[in-house]
Amino acid sequence: MKNYSPIPGVIISFSDSAWQQSLPDCEGLVLQVMEVAIPFIPFDLRGTELSVYLTDDEEIQGLNKDYRGKNKPTNVLSFPQGNVPKGPNGEVHPLGDIAMAYETCLREADHEGIPFKNHFIHLLIHGLLHLLGYDHENEEDAEKMETLEVQILQALHIPNPYLAEES
Repeated sequence: MKNYSPIPGVIISFSDSAWQQSLPDCEGLVLQVMEVAIPFIPFDLRGTELSVYLTDDEEIQGLNKDYRGKNKPTNVLSFPQGNVPKGPNGEVHPLGDIAMAYETCLREADHEGIPFKNHFIHLLIHGLLHLLGYDHENEEDAEKMETLEVQILQALHIPNPYLAEES
Protein backbone atom coordinates (compact mmCIF):
# COMPACT_ATOMS: atom_id res chain seq x y z
CA MET A 1 0.00 0.00 0.00
CA LYS A 2 1.25 3.46 -0.87
CA ASN A 3 1.99 6.04 1.81
CA TYR A 4 -0.15 9.02 0.80
CA SER A 5 0.33 12.58 1.95
CA PRO A 6 -2.67 13.90 3.90
CA ILE A 7 -2.61 16.88 1.54
CA PRO A 8 -4.19 16.46 -1.88
CA GLY A 9 -1.93 16.63 -4.89
CA VAL A 10 -2.40 20.03 -6.49
CA ILE A 11 -1.96 20.93 -10.13
CA ILE A 12 -1.88 24.67 -10.74
CA SER A 13 -2.14 26.18 -14.20
CA PHE A 14 -2.35 29.74 -15.42
CA SER A 15 -3.90 31.28 -18.51
CA ASP A 16 -3.38 34.84 -17.22
CA SER A 17 0.07 35.96 -16.07
CA ALA A 18 -1.50 38.70 -13.93
CA TRP A 19 -1.96 36.07 -11.23
CA GLN A 20 1.78 35.43 -11.03
CA GLN A 21 2.53 39.15 -11.07
CA SER A 22 0.12 39.84 -8.19
CA LEU A 23 0.92 36.67 -6.23
CA PRO A 24 4.49 35.66 -7.14
CA ASP A 25 4.44 32.62 -4.81
CA CYS A 26 0.97 31.53 -5.88
CA GLU A 27 1.89 27.85 -5.98
CA GLY A 28 3.36 27.93 -2.47
CA LEU A 29 0.34 29.85 -1.23
CA VAL A 30 -2.06 27.22 -2.58
CA LEU A 31 -0.08 24.44 -0.87
CA GLN A 32 0.03 26.40 2.40
CA VAL A 33 -3.75 26.85 2.30
CA MET A 34 -4.22 23.12 1.73
CA GLU A 35 -1.92 22.23 4.66
CA VAL A 36 -3.83 24.51 7.01
CA ALA A 37 -7.28 23.51 5.73
CA ILE A 38 -6.85 19.71 5.99
CA PRO A 39 -7.33 19.43 9.79
CA PHE A 40 -10.67 21.27 9.50
CA ILE A 41 -12.05 19.03 6.78
CA PRO A 42 -13.91 15.91 7.94
CA PHE A 43 -12.76 13.78 5.00
CA ASP A 44 -9.64 11.74 4.38
CA LEU A 45 -8.03 13.46 1.39
CA ARG A 46 -5.02 11.15 1.14
CA GLY A 47 -4.57 9.94 -2.41
CA THR A 48 -6.64 12.74 -3.90
CA GLU A 49 -5.75 15.42 -6.39
CA LEU A 50 -7.26 18.72 -7.45
CA SER A 51 -6.48 21.29 -10.07
CA VAL A 52 -6.52 25.04 -9.67
CA TYR A 53 -6.90 26.99 -12.90
CA LEU A 54 -6.14 30.71 -12.67
CA THR A 55 -7.64 32.53 -15.60
CA ASP A 56 -9.36 35.76 -16.62
CA ASP A 57 -12.91 37.13 -16.80
CA GLU A 58 -13.38 36.26 -20.47
CA GLU A 59 -12.57 32.59 -20.04
CA ILE A 60 -14.48 32.16 -16.80
CA GLN A 61 -17.51 33.84 -18.37
CA GLY A 62 -17.46 31.13 -21.03
CA LEU A 63 -17.21 28.40 -18.39
CA ASN A 64 -19.98 30.02 -16.36
CA LYS A 65 -22.20 30.18 -19.44
CA ASP A 66 -21.46 26.61 -20.55
CA TYR A 67 -21.79 24.93 -17.15
CA ARG A 68 -24.17 27.14 -15.17
CA GLY A 69 -26.15 28.94 -17.88
CA LYS A 70 -25.00 32.35 -16.58
CA ASN A 71 -23.42 34.54 -19.25
CA LYS A 72 -21.28 36.69 -16.96
CA PRO A 73 -17.91 36.43 -15.24
CA THR A 74 -17.74 35.14 -11.69
CA ASN A 75 -14.98 34.91 -9.10
CA VAL A 76 -14.66 31.14 -8.64
CA LEU A 77 -16.16 28.00 -10.14
CA SER A 78 -15.82 24.48 -8.77
CA PHE A 79 -16.19 21.32 -10.81
CA PRO A 80 -16.39 18.26 -8.52
CA GLN A 81 -15.30 14.92 -9.96
CA GLY A 82 -17.67 12.36 -8.54
CA ASN A 83 -18.16 11.41 -4.92
CA VAL A 84 -16.61 12.95 -1.82
CA PRO A 85 -13.46 10.98 -0.92
CA LYS A 86 -13.75 8.13 1.56
CA GLY A 87 -10.02 7.47 1.99
CA PRO A 88 -7.13 6.07 -0.04
CA ASN A 89 -7.83 2.99 -2.12
CA GLY A 90 -4.45 2.47 -3.74
CA GLU A 91 -5.01 4.99 -6.54
CA VAL A 92 -4.93 8.74 -6.86
CA HIS A 93 -8.40 10.03 -7.59
CA PRO A 94 -9.40 13.57 -8.51
CA LEU A 95 -11.47 15.81 -6.26
CA GLY A 96 -12.12 18.16 -9.15
CA ASP A 97 -11.19 21.52 -10.57
CA ILE A 98 -11.30 25.06 -9.23
CA ALA A 99 -11.23 27.95 -11.72
CA MET A 100 -10.76 31.57 -10.65
CA ALA A 101 -10.97 34.84 -12.63
CA TYR A 102 -8.30 37.44 -11.96
CA GLU A 103 -10.21 40.61 -12.84
CA THR A 104 -13.31 39.70 -10.86
CA CYS A 105 -11.28 38.68 -7.81
CA LEU A 106 -9.25 41.90 -7.98
CA ARG A 107 -12.39 44.05 -8.39
CA GLU A 108 -14.06 42.38 -5.41
CA ALA A 109 -11.00 42.78 -3.19
CA ASP A 110 -10.72 46.46 -4.13
CA HIS A 111 -14.44 47.01 -3.59
CA GLU A 112 -14.34 45.30 -0.18
CA GLY A 113 -11.10 47.06 0.81
CA ILE A 114 -9.28 43.82 1.58
CA PRO A 115 -5.89 42.57 0.42
CA PHE A 116 -6.04 40.66 -2.87
CA LYS A 117 -4.08 37.78 -1.32
CA ASN A 118 -6.69 37.39 1.45
CA HIS A 119 -9.54 37.35 -1.04
CA PHE A 120 -7.73 34.80 -3.20
CA ILE A 121 -7.22 32.53 -0.18
CA HIS A 122 -10.88 32.86 0.85
CA LEU A 123 -12.10 31.97 -2.64
CA LEU A 124 -9.67 29.05 -2.86
CA ILE A 125 -11.07 27.65 0.40
CA HIS A 126 -14.61 28.33 -0.83
CA GLY A 127 -13.90 26.42 -4.05
CA LEU A 128 -12.31 23.52 -2.17
CA LEU A 129 -15.34 23.18 0.08
CA HIS A 130 -17.63 23.10 -2.96
CA LEU A 131 -15.54 20.21 -4.33
CA LEU A 132 -16.21 18.40 -1.06
CA GLY A 133 -19.96 18.80 -1.31
CA TYR A 134 -20.52 21.94 0.75
CA ASP A 135 -22.88 24.55 -0.64
CA HIS A 136 -24.82 27.66 0.30
CA GLU A 137 -28.15 26.93 -1.35
CA ASN A 138 -30.07 27.38 1.90
CA GLU A 139 -29.40 29.21 5.16
CA GLU A 140 -28.43 26.12 7.16
CA ASP A 141 -25.94 24.87 4.54
CA ALA A 142 -24.55 28.37 4.05
CA GLU A 143 -23.94 28.72 7.78
CA LYS A 144 -22.05 25.38 7.90
CA MET A 145 -19.92 26.32 4.91
CA GLU A 146 -19.20 29.87 6.09
CA THR A 147 -18.31 28.65 9.60
CA LEU A 148 -15.77 26.23 8.16
CA GLU A 149 -14.36 28.92 5.83
CA VAL A 150 -13.95 31.35 8.73
CA GLN A 151 -12.23 28.72 10.92
CA ILE A 152 -9.69 27.97 8.19
CA LEU A 153 -9.16 31.67 7.47
CA GLN A 154 -8.59 32.36 11.18
CA ALA A 155 -5.95 29.62 11.25
CA LEU A 156 -4.26 31.52 8.40
CA HIS A 157 -4.59 34.81 10.35
CA ILE A 158 -7.06 36.25 7.84
CA PRO A 159 -10.04 38.25 9.15
CA ASN A 160 -13.58 37.02 8.69
CA PRO A 161 -14.66 38.30 5.26
CA TYR A 162 -18.34 37.97 6.15
CA LEU A 163 -18.01 40.61 8.86
CA ALA A 164 -16.65 43.05 6.27
CA GLU A 165 -19.70 42.41 4.07
CA GLU A 166 -22.10 43.20 6.94
CA SER A 167 -20.56 46.59 7.76
